[in-house]
Amino acid sequence: AIDAERPPAHLLLGSDALALVRDKLSALEREIRAWETVTLSTDG
Repeated sequence: AIDAERPPAHLLLGSDALALVRDKLSALEREIRAWETVTLSTDG
């Protein structure tokens, strides 16, 4: 990974790390959807 042409900013090591990040991303997606109306209402 270090020698890769485009190395990742965050390299997940192991299935536990992968599951943790996927769970966090899912929670973030739910939060974004929940507040989407408010977010878009600021466009004037």
